[in-house]
Formats: sequence, structure tokens, C-alpha cells
Amino acid sequence: MIDNIKLQNIASYPVSTSVSIAINKKRVNLFYGQNGSGKSTIAKYFQDIENIEYADCSITPTVTQDDVIVYNQNFVEKNFYEKASQQGIFTIGEADASAEKEIEDTLSELNKLEAEIDDIATQEKTQKSNQVKSQNTFKDVIWNKKKTFENHPLLFCIKSERNIGTKDGFLNKLLSIKEIGTTTFDKLTEETKTLTGDDVKELPNISVVSFSSQNIEKNHIYSEKIIGETDSYLSQLIDKLGNSDWVQNGINFLDESNCPFCQQSINDDLKSNIKSLFTTVYEDKISNLERLSSAYKQSANTIKNTFNNPTFSMEHIVKHEELETLKLIYTNKLNENITLLENKLSNPSVEITLFDTTEQLNNVNDCIKEIQQEIIEFNARLTQKDQLLSKIKIEFWKNLKQDCQSAIDLNLASQKDFDNNLKKLREKLTDTKTEKEKLEKTLTELRSRTTEIETSVKNVNARLNSLGVTGFYLKASDENSALYFIERINGANTNIFKSLSEGEKTLITFLYFLETCSGATSKEDNAICSNRTIIIDDPISSLSQNYVYDIASIIHYEVLEKDFKQIFILTHNLYFFHELLMLKNPNKAHKPKDYNLFRVIKSLDTNVIPMERDTLLNDYQNYWKTIKDCSENKLHVSMLPNAMRNILERYFSFIHQKDHLNKTLDSISSTDKEFEPFLRYFNRGSHSDAINLDLGTIDTQRYIFKFREIFKKTGFLEHYDTMMEVEAE
Repeated sequence: MIDNIKLQNIASYPVSTSVSIAINKKRVNLFYGQNGSGKSTIAKYFQDIENIEYADCSITPTVTQDDVIVYNQNFVEKNFYEKASQQGIFTIGEADASAEKEIEDTLSELNKLEAEIDDIATQEKTQKSNQVKSQNTFKDVIWNKKKTFENHPLLFCIKSERNIGTKDGFLNKLLSIKEIGTTTFDKLTEETKTLTGDDVKELPNISVVSFSSQNIEKNHIYSEKIIGETDSYLSQLIDKLGNSDWVQNGINFLDESNCPFCQQSINDDLKSNIKSLFTTVYEDKISNLERLSSAYKQSANTIKNTFNNPTFSMEHIVKHEELETLKLIYTNKLNENITLLENKLSNPSVEITLFDTTEQLNNVNDCIKEIQQEIIEFNARLTQKDQLLSKIKIEFWKNLKQDCQSAIDLNLASQKDFDNNLKKLREKLTDTKTEKEKLEKTLTELRSRTTEIETSVKNVNARLNSLGVTGFYLKASDENSALYFIERINGANTNIFKSLSEGEKTLITFLYFLETCSGATSKEDNAICSNRTIIIDDPISSLSQNYVYDIASIIHYEVLEKDFKQIFILTHNLYFFHELLMLKNPNKAHKPKDYNLFRVIKSLDTNVIPMERDTLLNDYQNYWKTIKDCSENKLHVSMLPNAMRNILERYFSFIHQKDHLNKTLDSISSTDKEFEPFLRYFNRGSHSDAINLDLGTIDTQRYIFKFREIFKKTGFLEHYDTMMEVEAE
């Protein structure tokens, strides 16, 4: 069934935008609209779907032209005005009752197959929709990966690529990557940071350190007991007491009156023996010790100053925590040796052993060498910045592909499932259509045994009689049994159609159309009603009000109640519109579930809008609604004159005030010459059209105001205000 109709750039429908009519696969669709609103364009489109004029229009899903039967003026002209005889309509006759039963069963099977085909098509549409949704979800997942690198150092890897500004472009780029990444985004980020940025420049070199006093640590003087001469008789005692350093320190006070050691008086002989303990040899050793100690301290301070150099405080050096640890260990050892040296100077007789810091110094320098190698490599990398960034970019995409691989694999599996399901549905659809074609062939063979045109002739003539039309009838041609012609009661059969009244022409053409809906124009054709879409455009346009009920009743029972696939009825007659709904259900509050109700309106362009049953008005009310719609720019100003004229005619005729109306119109015309043509149009016959009325000069609001003045001057302003739903003055 048809789900949607789109009309654009045809007749009064918009050029740049489309009017979408949501049918939603409902079987019966009733359209109401005044003449000139755009109803007939819908019927004409159905009648010639492939015409280039309708290139911007569409019917979803598409329909086969052979399965669409349209009643409109074109149908009448093609079958009656342009032909002296009409093509016979082959329907099931009485030739073979058993074949008729077989036809009925075959049609039933065809209906089932058609329903099955529709169901398969719906499943296929759902599968395709779900497949698209799944693919779009997958694209969103991949696209969100891209978003994680916004304001990120690695963003350059994305920005430098072309044609990835869309989800499809980005996905295609990712799928084009064949290799797998061998690093991490963190490493790539760190590497990028070292190569990019305004503050990135070559790193200063760092040199190994040297300790010039390294050999001092191995000097044997520190393991000596530096004491006085052994020739003095006191030397054995001092050595035994182990207080040589104490005695040596006290020599400076020997020239005082008392002994610096015991505070007793001391003679010159004792003084001489004490002084003789510490000769020039002793003094030389002490001097050498002091010299070595001073040199060691100076070298150690040089090392410390080197470590405090700004180079060792730079970020690319400080980040190596191992170097900081090794420096600390080394300087601590140097400080410990300095403390030992100071102790030796204070107590020369004490034996000490200095730490050998060779290993600590080598550890520091080994670390410095590693750092320097990194610096050399980094500076070398800066000279190859573009090449390295290019490699980072390649690795980035490899990593991103690997990061998305699970989602890619899942999507591939999902799409494969969808494709397999669609393949099965298409195969099933092909098989079902093949089976349907076989049944249609069988049906054709059965119909060749049963079809005839006499049944259609009888049906048309019977309906003419039931409608009280007895002056002419339909007859099968004696010369060609596949043709009809119209014959008068008196036997005349030449140009009869052109001699009929407009009402009679409408009746005979519509009754012929009804037979066309259920029959075929040749014995070989299949008349499968359940495949047919019926469009009826204003079937009572030229009929008197007496026939409106009859035609509505015929359409209800012979079209709406039959098993046609879908029906579209378009009319300007509200009574006819109401009657179709009343026949469905007389309860005005009832809303038929399988019915669509539409209103076709025209302002600058035509629009089609849904409406409810309870919003339908009678003709008189609808003319007032037209004026309200024009005042709100919902309808084109061309709709205004006819609505105003009909309101004035109907209202003032009903209240027997036409003379009063005419005098009022003359009065207004005499005082407003610009309005005179418009007022003269009001006073024309009820079946007149807008000839000689220049609609381009009509100012909508001005003439609605004048229309109101007519009711005001005739004393019926209250009626105007009531119908226009405004507060009375």
C-alpha cells in the first residue's frame, strides 16, 4: 500500500519545497477542497506517473501504472469524447460456473501471495532500516574516537589528513590502514611533545666530571702514626701513654713558668727533652698532611660546584632521578673523606683510611654519558623533525586502527548478518513473485473461459434504470463484441454522447468507470481487484443534488466495500463528503480507523493537511471558513470572491432580503468606485465565474472590510460577527 505521496513543482504545488501527504498505508483516503485548490493534480499524477512533468513528485512505495485506475475529466475525454464507441469491459459471466469457482479460489490465493509479498517487502524495509541504524551507530563510535584527540598533542595526525571531516571520510581513512600499531598513544604523545611547541630547541650538552685528587684517597700517609722522635727518654713513655698529639699541642706553652701538662714548675732540661720529641721530620709530615687535605677539599668543592651548575638543573637532566641519587652518594662519600682528613690533622697519630670514590665517580659519569647520548640523539632528531612527525602520524593511525579493531570486527559481523537476512528475504520474494506469476497465468486461462462484456452492459443499464435514466442505454456492438456504444430508446446511435446533458454524461461515464475497476479491457488481461488502486476525482461535479446520495451509495458499496487495494476520492462537495462518511458510520463522532481525511487548501501554493471528521462543515459554513482562511493568509485571494458571492446569495435568499442586498450593494458601489467591479461580481448569477474580475487588484483585508460593511448596512452585522467568530460591536 501507498505510504506517502510527495508533490512538488507541478501546477499550484510549491517549486522549492514539497507537500508530503502521509497516507500511512490506510486503505481509504478522502480529500476535500474547493475548485481550484489543487485536488485534480493528485488524480492527474496517478494517471500519468512516469510523465516528466512529475519528475519532482514521488509515490512511496512505487506503484505500477497498470494497477492504477483513475476517474477524472481525462478519463471521460479519452473514453467518450474521443471515441464513437467504448472499449468493452470483460467481467466474469455465466459461461462456466466451475471455472468461476476456480477463479475465486485463485484470486484468494493471489490475495494471500500479495499479502505475503507486502509482508516480505516490509521485512526487507525494516532490515534495511536496522542495517542503516547499526552502521550509523558504528560510525558514531568511530567518530567519537576522533573526538578524544581534540585539544591533544596528537591532533596534528588528524588535521593533516584530507577528506576526513565527515563520519564516512574518517571511517574510510581508518579502514584503509592495514598494519597494526607497535607502540602506545602515551609514547607517541611524549615523542610529539619533544618535537613540537614554540619552546622546543636543541638541548645543551653535558660533560663527564673529573676528580683531580682521586690519588690522594690512596696516599699511605693516612695509615701512619705521626709522632715525635724516639731518641728522647720521654718517647717511650709518650708512646706507652699514646698521648703524642696531646704533648705536641702543649709544646707551644713550654716557655711559660709552669709546665703546660702538670702545672708544676719545670726545669730547662725537661723542656729540652720535650721539644726534642718533635723534630723537622715530624713537621714535614704534618705539612704534607695539611697540603693533601687542602687539595682534596678544593677538588671536592670543584665537584660540588660542577653539580650546582645550571646545566644540571635543566629539565632534561633533572628528570633523570638516578643521576641525582648517584650525585648525592658521591658527594656524601667526599664529605666523609673530608671529615676523616680533618680528624687526621687534629690527631696525626691516629691511623685513618679514606674511602675510594672511584666507583661512585664512575657511576655518576656513566649516567652522564647515557644522558649525553640521549641529548645527542634528541638534537639529531630535531634536524629530522618533519620526517619523525610523519612517522608518528603513521604510527598514530596504526594505533587508532588497532584501538577500533574490536568495533570494526563487530560491525563487520553485524553487517554480514544483515546482508544474509536480506539475501534470504530477496530470494523468498523472488520465489513468491514467481508463484504469483504462475497463478496469474492460471487466472488468465480461466478467465478466457468465463469473461464476457454482456455482464458489464447489464450492470450499467440496470444502474441507469435505478437512477431513473431511461432515455438511453449501453449496448454491445453487433460488429465487434468487444465494444460498447450508447443508443437512444428510438434506436438512434450516432453522436449520442455529445447530445447528453452534463449530468447524463457524468452518470454514464462514471458507471462505465465502475465496470472498468472490476473488469479488464481484453480477455487476456487479469482483473485482480486486490492489486488495484482506485482514484475518483469529483464524480458528482455536474450532477444535481438528487444524484449525490446515489453516487455516494454506489461508491461505498461497489468500491469502498470491495477488496480494492487502496482508494483515493477527491471532491469539492461537502454533502457528498459527509455522505461517504455517514454510509461508513452514521455516528458523527466515529473516526474510521482505515480512513484518512485530508483538506486541500491553496494560498500562494497548494497545501494538503489532515483533518478530523468533526471539523467538517456544511457548504455555507465552509464558505465562511474560506473568508477566515483568506484573512489569515492560509488561502489565496482568488478563493475570496466566489465565497463572498455564495454567502450573500444563500443568506439573503434564505431570509428573503435580496432586494435589500441589491440596494446596499448599489449604495456602496456609488460611494467607492474602486470597489464597483467587485460588487458587480457579487450581483452576478450563482454559476458565474470570475471573468472580467482582476484578482491581482484585490486587497484581501480591504475587501473583507467591505464585505463586513454589507452586513452592517443591511442590519445583519451580528450574523457576520457570529460566523467570523468575532465580538460584536
